[in-house]
Amino acid sequence: MLIIVKEKLSLKIKKAIIKDILYLEEKYSEYNIEMSILLEKTLNEFEYPSPFELHYSKEHKEKYLIDEDYVCGEDVDPDLAAHIVVTIDRGICLKGKPIIETFKPIDNKYFLRSILK
Repeated sequence: MLIIVKEKLSLKIKKAIIKDILYLEEKYSEYNIEMSILLEKTLNEFEYPSPFELHYSKEHKEKYLIDEDYVCGEDVDPDLAAHIVVTIDRGICLKGKPIIETFKPIDNKYFLRSILK
């Protein structure tokens, strides 16, 4: 899941989002959530690897559960190029502007780097 925001998130909001995700995964244990929050600016001025505001995945779950101050954010992720390409090609917009208005196509070399790393 990619979530696009206009402005940087406060630490308080990031922690609240993670708390909600942990609750949802506990309540619906058959699902694994993977989520990255990106700034809209990142999509307009594409960089590789791409910066993100916040990330959650099963690889980080234990850290989030053990350390209430842990936040995987304000970093870069080479995988985001692949996620963006797949979103443009097959994504579903749950809320907000349509995908075609939100995401710009990226150079295929970044997609290839992302999946071949």
